[in-house]
Parts: sequence; structure tokens; C-alpha cells
Amino acid sequence: MYLEINKKIAKLKDHCRPITNGYTDDICSIVESIWEEKESFMFSYDDHGVKRLIYYASDEETLEKLLCKAGNEKGKREYVVEFLSRNVNENKEVFERAGYVGLARMMRMSTSDCGNVFDHVSMSESKIDSMGKQAGITDTEVINRKLWSVFDTRISHLVSDDELKEMIRKGEVYIHKGKMGNVDAILQTHMQPRKLYINQVFNGAEKRVIHDMLQRRIREYIQAGGKYMYAWVEKDNIASLKFHQKYGMRHDGMWDLVYASGKNNVERK
Repeated sequence: MYLEINKKIAKLKDHCRPITNGYTDDICSIVESIWEEKESFMFSYDDHGVKRLIYYASDEETLEKLLCKAGNEKGKREYVVEFLSRNVNENKEVFERAGYVGLARMMRMSTSDCGNVFDHVSMSESKIDSMGKQAGITDTEVINRKLWSVFDTRISHLVSDDELKEMIRKGEVYIHKGKMGNVDAILQTHMQPRKLYINQVFNGAEKRVIHDMLQRRIREYIQAGGKYMYAWVEKDNIASLKFHQKYGMRHDGMWDLVYASGKNNVERK
């Protein structure tokens, strides 16, 4: 399937610069369906129960035809389409005409200098009092059950228990437990040499708990020579926007736009 898809991409690129939301090689092994329109094509794959679409289209009209083919197939299963853009309304009318509705408009929040992060945090919030800890393998099931109950995986790309265990082994997951031993705060980040990604933030504890967990992670990153920090935040999630803004993060102009087929979805304005 890998060779077949790459041949299709190469053939299309010979004629035009395609409209695409891209893909990674590992997706090729889990392709389920393919729709074609002349040299253009679109395929679906399963992502932990979510049917996602990847498209390569010669123009907007062809993209609309491909989207309609998937959306109108028998069984009326839901398909999710996601793409990055600096234009929040890119191809919005195309998706709407094809019967897709907007699930989320995620803003990429970022800062290019973590060294100034704590200039934006009050002294009471920047005090380290050792709240929370790195999650252990035995916490996997409880953490994942909480994440799957709180977040919409169509938007948040939640993972399996095995994948979460690997994140825990890498030290990417911090948790806090309440008096009864229940997990009431979760922080999942991914650290690269010069980039820190804040991926999942859940806090059912006191506000200072999640701040302490994130600040310790940021300090570790700064000490390792890190500089850039990123997070994706839903446009209308005011609490999350304010949380990330406290750490000097601002919308850098990039959007992650998520659409879904099916009449059972309600568009988010």
C-alpha cells in the first residue's frame, strides 16, 4: 500500500500542486478505503476507533467530490478530517457543501523564549512545593480512563494503554492524587532538544497543582537548554487560553482545523 499511495502522489504532483492534509508512512499499513477522482484520491484509516481521512486533490472542486463520496457511502459512518492552516476559514465552504461540520478550531500557542516564562507567573504560582509526581506504569489504566472520559479523541488523538505506557516510561506523564488516592490532575508533555509540547492538561484539583506540575517540567526543559514551547488550544476554551497565556504563550497564527461528516454532529461556531 505504501508504494501504491506514493505512486499516486507522484503522478498527481506531475500535473499540479495538490491540496492535501498530508500523511505519515506508518498510516499506509492501516488504510481501509480509497476513493479516486481522476488523478486525485482520498483514503481512510482507523485511529483508535476514529475513521480519519487523508486527501490529495488537484483543486477544491475535486476535493469536494472526494469528500462527498466518503460521506455518502452506505452505512453513514462518521469520518474525521484534520488539517493545518494559517487561514481559519480555508476550504470551509468546500467542507460544508460536502456535508461536513466543524468540530474544532485549535489555535497553536507558542513562545520562542522559555527563559522568560516565569516573568509571566506570579510568585505564589512559581513556588515549587513538590505537588504531583511522574506517573508509574501501574497508573496507566486509571490515567487513560480519565483522559478518554474528559477529552474528545476525534480532536485530542488519545492513545491506547500500551502507547501511554511508553510515554510514562519516557517520563512524559505527571499526575497528582487526591486524599482518596484518585488521580485528579494529569499533565502529558513531549520534550525534544529545543521544543516542549504541552499535549494533555487535566486538572480537577486546586489550581496551583497543575501549575506546579507544569513549572517543574518547564524548569527541566530550560535546564536542558530548551527554548521553544508549544500547545494546541481550542479557540473557545477561555480557561485553557488564559492558562497558557500565563506562561507567555500566544497564538502564532497557525490553526488545526477539524471537520466531521454526518448529520449527528453539531457545528461549533
